[in-house]
Amino acid sequence: MQNNKNVHKGIIGKIIRKYNKHQIDLLIQCSLKYNSATRALLGVILEIEKVKKGVDTIMESLNPASTYNLELNKINRLLKDKWNIK
Repeated sequence: MQNNKNVHKGIIGKIIRKYNKHQIDLLIQCSLKYNSATRALLGVILEIEKVKKGVDTIMESLNPASTYNLELNKINRLLKDKWNIK
């Protein structure tokens, strides 16, 4: 059975793929109101979905010294390192 976190991440990715540019911009702006782990997770999802614009805004909002224990097992190690996910 697939890990529920990975299933949910896949579902969120499918939803984000349907968003237009304005909706993605709004999602990124709204994410800035959430905790840093949530922003890091969104950053990873957007990168997986190949969204380029706005991802740097999320990255800049994160403390580079912080790490996030999100247990994303099937994510590329380089991507996890970039977003400080352990």
